[in-house]
Amino acid sequence: MLAVIGPSGSGKSCLLDILAERKTVGKFSGLRLLDGEIASRRRFQHLTAYVTQEDNFHPTSTVKEAVLFRASMRLDRRMPSQERDALALRLIEDVGLKGKEETYVMQLLKKYCQRGMMVVCTIHQPRAAIWTLFDKVTVLSAGHHMYFGDTCGAERWFAESLGYYRHQSTSPVDFIMDLVNVSFVKDIEAYGESSLQTVQDLEHAAALFRASSSRDMEPVIQALARVTVTLVIAALEAFVYFRIGSREAGSESLLAVIHVLGSVFYSILTITLLPFASLSLFIYERQFYSVEAASKLYPCSVYFLSNIVLETILNSFSGLLFSIIVYYNLDYVAFTQPTNVPLNFVVYLVGLILQIFSHVTEIKSEKKGS
Repeated sequence: MLAVIGPSGSGKSCLLDILAERKTVGKFSGLRLLDGEIASRRRFQHLTAYVTQEDNFHPTSTVKEAVLFRASMRLDRRMPSQERDALALRLIEDVGLKGKEETYVMQLLKKYCQRGMMVVCTIHQPRAAIWTLFDKVTVLSAGHHMYFGDTCGAERWFAESLGYYRHQSTSPVDFIMDLVNVSFVKDIEAYGESSLQTVQDLEHAAALFRASSSRDMEPVIQALARVTVTLVIAALEAFVYFRIGSREAGSESLLAVIHVLGSVFYSILTITLLPFASLSLFIYERQFYSVEAASKLYPCSVYFLSNIVLETILNSFSGLLFSIIVYYNLDYVAFTQPTNVPLNFVVYLVGLILQIFSHVTEIKSEKKGS
Protein backbone atom coordinates (compact mmCIF):
# COMPACT_ATOMS: atom_id res chain seq x y z
CA MET A 1 0.00 0.00 0.00
CA LEU A 2 1.52 3.27 -1.18
CA ALA A 3 0.74 6.68 0.31
CA VAL A 4 1.20 9.88 -1.66
CA ILE A 5 1.53 12.74 0.81
CA GLY A 6 2.32 16.41 0.61
CA PRO A 7 0.85 19.82 1.39
CA SER A 8 -2.14 21.22 -0.45
CA GLY A 9 -1.28 22.03 -4.04
CA SER A 10 1.78 19.78 -4.15
CA GLY A 11 0.34 17.71 -7.00
CA LYS A 12 -0.93 14.57 -5.26
CA SER A 13 -4.31 14.35 -6.98
CA CYS A 14 -2.85 15.67 -10.22
CA LEU A 15 -0.31 12.84 -10.26
CA LEU A 16 -2.99 10.19 -9.88
CA ASP A 17 -5.20 11.90 -12.46
CA ILE A 18 -2.37 11.83 -14.99
CA LEU A 19 -1.64 8.16 -14.33
CA ALA A 20 -5.34 7.33 -14.72
CA GLU A 21 -5.61 9.50 -17.87
CA ARG A 22 -8.27 11.69 -16.30
CA LYS A 23 -6.49 14.94 -17.14
CA THR A 24 -7.63 16.45 -20.44
CA VAL A 25 -5.75 19.76 -20.16
CA GLY A 26 -2.02 20.04 -20.62
CA LYS A 27 0.70 17.97 -22.26
CA PHE A 28 2.21 15.00 -20.46
CA SER A 29 4.98 12.58 -21.31
CA GLY A 30 6.45 9.51 -19.69
CA LEU A 31 6.06 5.77 -19.35
CA ARG A 32 3.41 3.96 -17.34
CA LEU A 33 4.50 0.46 -16.34
CA LEU A 34 2.57 -2.47 -14.88
CA ASP A 35 4.62 -5.45 -13.70
CA GLY A 36 7.62 -3.97 -15.49
CA GLU A 37 5.86 -3.70 -18.85
CA ILE A 38 4.43 -0.67 -20.62
CA ALA A 39 0.68 -0.75 -19.99
CA SER A 40 -1.71 0.09 -22.78
CA ARG A 41 -4.77 2.19 -22.04
CA ARG A 42 -7.15 -0.77 -22.34
CA ARG A 43 -5.07 -3.01 -20.08
CA PHE A 44 -4.56 -0.28 -17.49
CA GLN A 45 -8.26 0.51 -17.29
CA HIS A 46 -9.09 -3.19 -17.05
CA LEU A 47 -6.75 -3.81 -14.12
CA THR A 48 -7.27 -0.60 -12.15
CA ALA A 49 -10.06 1.34 -10.49
CA TYR A 50 -10.09 5.00 -9.46
CA VAL A 51 -11.89 6.45 -6.45
CA THR A 52 -12.23 10.22 -6.63
CA GLN A 53 -11.59 12.50 -3.70
CA GLU A 54 -15.18 13.72 -3.69
CA ASP A 55 -18.14 11.48 -4.43
CA ASN A 56 -20.56 12.74 -7.04
CA PHE A 57 -23.52 10.39 -7.31
CA HIS A 58 -27.05 11.04 -8.41
CA PRO A 59 -29.06 11.96 -5.28
CA THR A 60 -31.99 9.72 -6.24
CA SER A 61 -29.81 6.62 -6.72
CA THR A 62 -29.50 4.17 -3.85
CA VAL A 63 -26.16 2.78 -2.72
CA LYS A 64 -27.05 -0.57 -4.26
CA GLU A 65 -27.91 1.01 -7.63
CA ALA A 66 -24.68 3.05 -7.68
CA VAL A 67 -22.50 0.00 -6.95
CA LEU A 68 -24.33 -2.23 -9.44
CA PHE A 69 -24.01 0.43 -12.15
CA ARG A 70 -20.26 0.70 -11.65
CA ALA A 71 -19.96 -3.07 -11.59
CA SER A 72 -21.79 -3.40 -14.90
CA MET A 73 -19.41 -0.85 -16.44
CA ARG A 74 -16.07 -1.98 -15.03
CA LEU A 75 -16.22 -5.76 -14.53
CA ASP A 76 -15.51 -8.26 -17.29
CA ARG A 77 -18.40 -8.45 -19.74
CA ARG A 78 -17.89 -12.20 -20.06
CA MET A 79 -18.84 -12.54 -16.41
CA PRO A 80 -22.55 -13.40 -15.99
CA SER A 81 -24.67 -10.51 -14.79
CA GLN A 82 -25.81 -12.45 -11.72
CA GLU A 83 -22.20 -13.08 -10.72
CA ARG A 84 -21.35 -9.39 -11.18
CA ASP A 85 -24.30 -8.36 -9.02
CA ALA A 86 -23.40 -10.88 -6.32
CA LEU A 87 -19.81 -9.60 -6.24
CA ALA A 88 -20.97 -6.00 -5.91
CA LEU A 89 -23.42 -6.86 -3.14
CA ARG A 90 -20.72 -8.72 -1.20
CA LEU A 91 -18.60 -5.58 -1.39
CA ILE A 92 -21.44 -3.54 0.14
CA GLU A 93 -21.77 -6.04 2.98
CA ASP A 94 -18.00 -6.03 3.56
CA VAL A 95 -17.57 -2.29 3.69
CA GLY A 96 -20.92 -1.53 5.26
CA LEU A 97 -20.93 1.94 3.65
CA LYS A 98 -21.75 3.52 6.97
CA GLY A 99 -20.01 6.19 8.98
CA LYS A 100 -16.89 4.07 9.59
CA GLU A 101 -13.79 5.64 10.94
CA GLU A 102 -10.84 6.39 8.72
CA THR A 103 -8.73 3.77 10.47
CA TYR A 104 -11.21 1.01 9.70
CA VAL A 105 -11.32 1.94 6.02
CA MET A 106 -7.52 1.91 5.76
CA GLN A 107 -7.36 -1.43 7.58
CA LEU A 108 -9.82 -2.83 5.06
CA LEU A 109 -7.65 -1.60 2.18
CA LYS A 110 -4.64 -3.17 3.88
CA LYS A 111 -6.44 -6.53 3.85
CA TYR A 112 -6.98 -6.21 0.11
CA CYS A 113 -3.28 -5.49 -0.34
CA GLN A 114 -2.43 -8.65 1.59
CA ARG A 115 -4.51 -10.58 -0.96
CA GLY A 116 -2.30 -9.38 -3.80
CA MET A 117 -3.85 -6.04 -4.71
CA MET A 118 -2.05 -2.69 -4.78
CA VAL A 119 -3.53 0.51 -3.39
CA VAL A 120 -2.18 3.98 -4.15
CA CYS A 121 -3.90 6.74 -2.21
CA THR A 122 -3.42 10.39 -1.43
CA ILE A 123 -3.78 11.42 2.17
CA HIS A 124 -3.28 14.85 3.70
CA GLN A 125 -2.47 14.31 7.36
CA PRO A 126 -2.56 10.63 8.35
CA ARG A 127 -2.61 9.67 11.98
CA ALA A 128 0.15 7.54 13.46
CA ALA A 129 -2.07 4.44 13.44
CA ILE A 130 -2.71 4.89 9.72
CA TRP A 131 0.88 5.82 8.90
CA THR A 132 2.10 2.42 10.08
CA LEU A 133 -0.27 0.65 7.66
CA PHE A 134 1.51 1.98 4.57
CA ASP A 135 4.32 -0.08 3.07
CA LYS A 136 5.78 2.72 0.97
CA VAL A 137 5.36 6.46 0.72
CA THR A 138 5.89 9.12 -1.94
CA VAL A 139 6.44 12.66 -0.68
CA LEU A 140 5.66 15.56 -3.02
CA SER A 141 6.29 19.27 -2.60
CA ALA A 142 5.52 22.03 -5.10
CA GLY A 143 5.04 19.44 -7.81
CA HIS A 144 8.47 17.89 -7.21
CA HIS A 145 9.29 14.39 -6.06
CA MET A 146 11.03 14.54 -2.67
CA TYR A 147 11.12 10.95 -1.45
CA PHE A 148 10.02 7.47 -2.45
CA GLY A 149 10.71 4.39 -0.38
CA ASP A 150 9.75 2.47 2.70
CA THR A 151 7.63 4.28 5.25
CA CYS A 152 9.93 3.33 8.09
CA GLY A 153 12.92 4.85 6.28
CA ALA A 154 11.37 8.22 5.42
CA GLU A 155 12.26 9.91 8.70
CA ARG A 156 15.87 8.72 8.54
CA TRP A 157 16.27 9.88 4.93
CA PHE A 158 15.04 13.42 5.66
CA ALA A 159 17.23 13.60 8.76
CA GLU A 160 20.38 12.48 6.93
CA SER A 161 19.73 14.44 3.72
CA LEU A 162 18.48 17.73 5.13
CA GLY A 163 20.02 17.67 8.59
CA TYR A 164 16.71 18.04 10.40
CA TYR A 165 15.84 15.75 13.26
CA ARG A 166 12.45 14.97 14.70
CA HIS A 167 11.55 16.08 18.18
CA GLN A 168 10.26 13.33 20.41
CA SER A 169 6.91 15.05 20.83
CA THR A 170 6.33 15.15 17.06
CA SER A 171 5.03 12.21 15.07
CA PRO A 172 7.08 11.10 12.02
CA VAL A 173 4.40 12.11 9.53
CA ASP A 174 4.01 15.57 11.08
CA PHE A 175 7.79 15.96 10.99
CA ILE A 176 7.88 15.18 7.26
CA MET A 177 4.90 17.40 6.45
CA ASP A 178 6.48 20.35 8.26
CA LEU A 179 9.65 19.97 6.19
CA VAL A 180 7.96 19.86 2.79
CA ASN A 181 5.22 22.40 3.54
CA VAL A 182 7.04 25.49 2.27
CA SER A 183 5.68 28.55 0.52
CA PHE A 184 6.18 28.72 -3.20
CA VAL A 185 4.90 30.44 -6.32
CA LYS A 186 3.55 28.33 -9.13
CA ASP A 187 3.50 29.46 -12.75
CA ILE A 188 0.98 27.34 -14.59
CA GLU A 189 0.87 27.10 -18.35
CA ALA A 190 -1.97 24.88 -19.50
CA TYR A 191 -2.32 23.65 -23.02
CA GLY A 192 -4.45 20.71 -23.83
CA GLU A 193 -6.55 18.69 -26.07
CA SER A 194 -9.52 16.77 -24.78
CA SER A 195 -10.11 13.29 -26.02
CA LEU A 196 -12.43 10.52 -24.93
CA GLN A 197 -12.61 6.96 -26.02
CA THR A 198 -15.36 6.66 -28.65
CA VAL A 199 -15.74 2.90 -28.92
CA GLN A 200 -19.40 1.93 -29.11
CA ASP A 201 -20.50 -0.57 -26.48
CA LEU A 202 -24.14 -1.65 -26.51
CA GLU A 203 -23.87 -3.31 -23.12
CA HIS A 204 -22.70 -0.05 -21.58
CA ALA A 205 -25.54 1.76 -23.32
CA ALA A 206 -28.04 -0.72 -21.88
CA ALA A 207 -26.58 -0.35 -18.38
CA LEU A 208 -26.63 3.43 -18.65
CA PHE A 209 -30.21 3.29 -19.92
CA ARG A 210 -31.28 1.20 -16.92
CA ALA A 211 -29.52 3.56 -14.53
CA SER A 212 -31.03 6.66 -16.17
CA SER A 213 -34.51 5.17 -16.24
CA SER A 214 -34.36 4.19 -12.58
CA ARG A 215 -33.16 7.68 -11.64
CA ASP A 216 -35.91 9.37 -13.64
CA MET A 217 -38.74 7.09 -12.57
CA GLU A 218 -37.92 7.01 -8.87
CA PRO A 219 -39.18 10.52 -8.15
CA VAL A 220 -42.92 9.95 -8.50
CA ILE A 221 -43.55 13.69 -8.46
CA GLN A 222 -41.48 14.16 -11.61
CA ALA A 223 -43.34 11.43 -13.51
CA LEU A 224 -46.72 12.73 -12.36
CA ALA A 225 -45.74 16.27 -13.31
CA ARG A 226 -45.09 15.25 -16.92
CA VAL A 227 -48.40 13.41 -17.17
CA THR A 228 -50.28 16.24 -15.46
CA VAL A 229 -48.89 18.88 -17.82
CA THR A 230 -49.83 16.75 -20.81
CA LEU A 231 -53.37 16.18 -19.52
CA VAL A 232 -53.90 19.88 -18.75
CA ILE A 233 -52.72 21.01 -22.20
CA ALA A 234 -54.80 18.33 -23.91
CA ALA A 235 -57.86 19.40 -21.91
CA LEU A 236 -57.34 23.04 -22.90
CA GLU A 237 -57.14 22.18 -26.58
CA ALA A 238 -60.19 19.91 -26.29
CA PHE A 239 -62.09 22.78 -24.64
CA VAL A 240 -61.15 25.32 -27.33
CA TYR A 241 -61.65 23.07 -30.36
CA PHE A 242 -64.32 20.73 -28.93
CA ARG A 243 -65.95 18.71 -31.76
CA ILE A 244 -64.43 20.95 -34.41
CA GLY A 245 -64.47 17.98 -36.77
CA SER A 246 -68.22 17.33 -36.52
CA ARG A 247 -69.05 21.05 -36.73
CA GLU A 248 -67.05 21.45 -39.92
CA ALA A 249 -67.88 18.02 -41.40
CA GLY A 250 -69.29 18.24 -44.91
CA SER A 251 -68.30 21.88 -45.24
CA GLU A 252 -66.08 22.75 -48.17
CA SER A 253 -65.44 26.33 -47.12
CA LEU A 254 -61.95 27.67 -46.59
CA LEU A 255 -62.88 28.69 -43.04
CA ALA A 256 -63.66 25.08 -42.09
CA VAL A 257 -60.28 23.94 -43.34
CA ILE A 258 -58.57 26.77 -41.44
CA HIS A 259 -60.32 25.77 -38.19
CA VAL A 260 -59.24 22.16 -38.49
CA LEU A 261 -55.69 23.07 -39.52
CA GLY A 262 -55.55 25.48 -36.58
CA SER A 263 -56.27 22.66 -34.16
CA VAL A 264 -53.67 20.46 -35.84
CA PHE A 265 -51.12 23.29 -35.64
CA TYR A 266 -51.83 23.69 -31.92
CA SER A 267 -51.29 19.95 -31.41
CA ILE A 268 -47.96 20.00 -33.25
CA LEU A 269 -46.84 23.09 -31.33
CA THR A 270 -47.68 21.46 -28.00
CA ILE A 271 -45.87 18.25 -28.88
CA THR A 272 -42.87 20.26 -30.07
CA LEU A 273 -42.54 21.91 -26.67
CA LEU A 274 -42.85 18.69 -24.63
CA PRO A 275 -39.18 17.60 -24.98
CA PHE A 276 -37.98 20.99 -23.73
CA ALA A 277 -39.23 20.02 -20.26
CA SER A 278 -36.25 17.65 -20.10
CA LEU A 279 -33.68 20.30 -20.96
CA SER A 280 -33.12 21.33 -17.34
CA LEU A 281 -32.54 17.69 -16.41
CA PHE A 282 -29.78 17.38 -19.00
CA ILE A 283 -28.05 20.45 -17.62
CA TYR A 284 -28.36 19.08 -14.08
CA GLU A 285 -26.91 15.69 -15.08
CA ARG A 286 -23.83 17.28 -16.64
CA GLN A 287 -21.95 17.12 -13.34
CA PHE A 288 -22.52 13.37 -13.08
CA TYR A 289 -21.67 12.75 -16.73
CA SER A 290 -18.39 14.65 -16.36
CA VAL A 291 -17.29 12.39 -13.49
CA GLU A 292 -18.29 9.19 -15.29
CA ALA A 293 -16.69 10.30 -18.55
CA ALA A 294 -13.45 11.14 -16.76
CA SER A 295 -13.43 7.57 -15.42
CA LYS A 296 -13.74 6.30 -19.02
CA LEU A 297 -16.85 4.31 -18.08
CA TYR A 298 -18.46 4.92 -21.46
CA PRO A 299 -18.02 7.17 -24.51
CA CYS A 300 -20.17 10.19 -25.18
CA SER A 301 -22.06 8.34 -27.92
CA VAL A 302 -23.35 5.79 -25.38
CA TYR A 303 -24.67 8.56 -23.12
CA PHE A 304 -26.23 10.25 -26.13
CA LEU A 305 -27.94 7.07 -27.37
CA SER A 306 -29.28 5.89 -24.02
CA ASN A 307 -30.78 9.26 -23.14
CA ILE A 308 -32.38 9.66 -26.57
CA VAL A 309 -34.09 6.28 -26.16
CA LEU A 310 -35.23 7.06 -22.61
CA GLU A 311 -36.55 10.54 -23.35
CA THR A 312 -38.27 9.34 -26.53
CA ILE A 313 -40.10 6.64 -24.56
CA LEU A 314 -41.18 9.03 -21.81
CA ASN A 315 -42.30 11.75 -24.21
CA SER A 316 -43.97 9.25 -26.54
CA PHE A 317 -46.11 8.06 -23.64
CA SER A 318 -47.15 11.66 -23.01
CA GLY A 319 -47.78 12.05 -26.74
CA LEU A 320 -50.01 8.95 -26.73
CA LEU A 321 -52.16 10.35 -23.92
CA PHE A 322 -52.34 13.69 -25.68
CA SER A 323 -53.35 12.10 -29.00
CA ILE A 324 -56.13 9.97 -27.51
CA ILE A 325 -57.69 12.92 -25.69
CA VAL A 326 -57.38 15.41 -28.53
CA TYR A 327 -58.22 13.21 -31.51
CA TYR A 328 -61.56 11.97 -30.21
CA ASN A 329 -62.65 15.10 -28.33
CA LEU A 330 -62.02 17.23 -31.39
CA ASP A 331 -63.97 14.59 -33.33
CA TYR A 332 -61.56 14.32 -36.21
CA VAL A 333 -63.40 11.07 -36.99
CA ALA A 334 -66.38 12.99 -38.37
CA PHE A 335 -64.13 15.13 -40.55
CA THR A 336 -62.46 12.09 -42.17
CA GLN A 337 -63.84 9.05 -43.90
CA PRO A 338 -65.35 6.64 -41.34
CA THR A 339 -63.78 3.62 -43.04
CA ASN A 340 -60.28 4.92 -42.31
CA VAL A 341 -60.71 5.85 -38.64
CA PRO A 342 -58.01 3.51 -37.22
CA LEU A 343 -55.57 4.37 -39.99
CA ASN A 344 -56.15 8.11 -39.61
CA PHE A 345 -55.56 7.93 -35.86
CA VAL A 346 -52.35 5.94 -36.34
CA VAL A 347 -51.09 8.46 -38.90
CA TYR A 348 -51.95 11.30 -36.51
CA LEU A 349 -50.17 9.55 -33.61
CA VAL A 350 -47.07 8.60 -35.63
CA GLY A 351 -46.75 12.16 -36.89
CA LEU A 352 -46.74 13.54 -33.34
CA ILE A 353 -44.26 10.93 -32.09
CA LEU A 354 -41.88 11.64 -34.98
CA GLN A 355 -42.13 15.31 -34.07
CA ILE A 356 -41.18 14.41 -30.48
CA PHE A 357 -38.23 12.27 -31.58
CA SER A 358 -36.84 14.97 -33.87
CA HIS A 359 -36.85 17.57 -31.10
CA VAL A 360 -35.43 15.17 -28.48
CA THR A 361 -32.56 14.48 -30.88
CA GLU A 362 -32.06 18.19 -31.50
CA ILE A 363 -32.00 19.00 -27.79
CA LYS A 364 -29.57 16.17 -27.11
CA SER A 365 -27.33 17.28 -29.97
CA GLU A 366 -27.11 20.77 -28.49
CA LYS A 367 -26.36 19.28 -25.08
CA LYS A 368 -23.67 17.01 -26.56
CA GLY A 369 -22.04 19.94 -28.31
CA SER A 370 -21.97 22.03 -25.15
